[in-house]
Amino acid sequence: MPDADKTAPARKPLEIDFPLAGEIVTAPYYTFRIAAYGSARIDISIDGGDWLPCRFWIGYWWHDWSDYESGAHSVSARSRDADGAITAVESRRVDVRIKADAEGDELPRRRVRRVRSG
Repeated sequence: MPDADKTAPARKPLEIDFPLAGEIVTAPYYTFRIAAYGSARIDISIDGGDWLPCRFWIGYWWHDWSDYESGAHSVSARSRDADGAITAVESRRVDVRIKADAEGDELPRRRVRRVRSG
Protein backbone atom coordinates (compact mmCIF):
# COMPACT_ATOMS: atom_id res chain seq x y z
CA MET A 1 0.00 0.00 0.00
CA PRO A 2 1.47 3.45 -0.93
CA ASP A 3 2.51 5.82 1.81
CA ALA A 4 -0.15 8.59 1.99
CA ASP A 5 2.47 11.26 2.77
CA LYS A 6 4.39 10.45 -0.42
CA THR A 7 1.37 10.45 -2.74
CA ALA A 8 -0.42 13.55 -1.39
CA PRO A 9 0.22 16.77 -3.33
CA ALA A 10 2.45 19.29 -1.59
CA ARG A 11 0.57 22.11 0.12
CA LYS A 12 1.74 25.64 -0.47
CA PRO A 13 1.87 27.79 2.69
CA LEU A 14 -0.39 30.37 1.00
CA GLU A 15 -2.80 29.94 -1.93
CA ILE A 16 -5.42 32.18 -3.49
CA ASP A 17 -8.14 29.53 -3.91
CA PHE A 18 -10.77 31.74 -5.53
CA PRO A 19 -10.93 33.12 -8.05
CA LEU A 20 -9.29 30.22 -9.85
CA ALA A 21 -6.45 30.94 -12.27
CA GLY A 22 -8.09 31.96 -15.54
CA GLU A 23 -11.54 32.43 -13.99
CA ILE A 24 -13.47 35.49 -15.21
CA VAL A 25 -15.38 37.44 -12.56
CA THR A 26 -18.76 38.58 -13.92
CA ALA A 27 -20.57 39.76 -10.78
CA PRO A 28 -20.50 43.30 -9.37
CA TYR A 29 -19.12 41.90 -6.09
CA TYR A 30 -16.83 38.98 -5.29
CA THR A 31 -15.32 37.26 -2.25
CA PHE A 32 -11.73 36.05 -2.41
CA ARG A 33 -10.92 32.80 -0.59
CA ILE A 34 -7.37 32.24 0.60
CA ALA A 35 -5.90 29.08 2.11
CA ALA A 36 -3.02 29.64 4.49
CA TYR A 37 -1.43 27.09 6.74
CA GLY A 38 0.08 28.18 10.05
CA SER A 39 -0.61 31.88 9.51
CA ALA A 40 -1.73 34.28 12.21
CA ARG A 41 -2.95 36.93 9.75
CA ILE A 42 -3.63 37.34 6.02
CA ASP A 43 -3.70 40.66 4.17
CA ILE A 44 -4.76 41.34 0.59
CA SER A 45 -3.82 44.10 -1.86
CA ILE A 46 -5.78 44.78 -5.03
CA ASP A 47 -4.15 46.59 -7.95
CA GLY A 48 -1.18 47.57 -5.76
CA GLY A 49 -3.38 49.36 -3.24
CA ASP A 50 -3.20 49.31 0.54
CA TRP A 51 -2.91 45.98 2.33
CA LEU A 52 -6.29 45.10 3.83
CA PRO A 53 -7.00 42.47 6.48
CA CYS A 54 -8.88 39.30 5.63
CA ARG A 55 -11.27 37.57 8.02
CA PHE A 56 -10.85 33.97 9.13
CA TRP A 57 -13.87 31.68 8.98
CA ILE A 58 -14.39 27.93 8.55
CA GLY A 59 -10.74 27.19 7.87
CA TYR A 60 -10.12 29.87 5.22
CA TRP A 61 -9.35 33.57 4.97
CA TRP A 62 -11.89 35.76 3.12
CA HIS A 63 -12.05 39.25 1.64
CA ASP A 64 -15.11 40.91 0.06
CA TRP A 65 -14.45 42.96 -3.08
CA SER A 66 -16.83 45.45 -4.72
CA ASP A 67 -16.88 48.74 -6.64
CA TYR A 68 -14.50 47.52 -9.34
CA GLU A 69 -14.54 47.99 -13.10
CA SER A 70 -14.30 45.50 -15.94
CA GLY A 71 -10.75 44.75 -17.05
CA ALA A 72 -7.58 43.16 -15.71
CA HIS A 73 -6.80 43.47 -12.01
CA SER A 74 -4.04 42.08 -9.84
CA VAL A 75 -4.50 40.64 -6.37
CA SER A 76 -1.75 39.80 -3.91
CA ALA A 77 -2.12 38.00 -0.60
CA ARG A 78 0.48 37.83 2.14
CA SER A 79 0.63 35.76 5.29
CA ARG A 80 2.09 36.87 8.60
CA ASP A 81 3.19 34.90 11.61
CA ALA A 82 2.32 35.74 15.23
CA ASP A 83 5.22 38.23 15.38
CA GLY A 84 3.97 40.06 12.26
CA ALA A 85 6.75 38.83 9.96
CA ILE A 86 5.70 38.15 6.35
CA THR A 87 6.03 34.44 5.67
CA ALA A 88 4.62 34.08 2.13
CA VAL A 89 3.20 36.14 -0.74
CA GLU A 90 1.13 34.99 -3.71
CA SER A 91 -0.21 37.08 -6.59
CA ARG A 92 -2.77 36.42 -9.28
CA ARG A 93 -4.28 38.26 -12.24
CA VAL A 94 -8.05 38.61 -12.09
CA ASP A 95 -10.08 39.34 -15.21
CA VAL A 96 -13.41 41.08 -14.67
CA ARG A 97 -16.19 41.26 -17.24
CA ILE A 98 -19.27 42.58 -15.56
CA LYS A 99 -22.29 41.25 -17.43
CA ALA A 100 -24.01 43.83 -19.63
CA ASP A 101 -27.70 44.48 -19.85
CA ALA A 102 -29.64 44.08 -23.12
CA GLU A 103 -28.49 47.48 -24.44
CA GLY A 104 -24.83 46.69 -23.86
CA ASP A 105 -24.35 48.91 -20.82
CA GLU A 106 -22.78 47.57 -17.66
CA LEU A 107 -25.26 46.66 -15.00
CA PRO A 108 -25.41 49.05 -12.08
CA ARG A 109 -23.55 47.93 -8.99
CA ARG A 110 -25.85 46.70 -6.30
CA ARG A 111 -25.21 47.03 -2.63
CA VAL A 112 -26.22 44.24 -0.31
CA ARG A 113 -28.69 45.60 2.19
CA ARG A 114 -29.20 43.74 5.41
CA VAL A 115 -32.68 43.67 6.80
CA ARG A 116 -33.19 43.40 10.51
CA SER A 117 -35.83 41.02 11.67
CA GLY A 118 -38.31 41.81 14.37
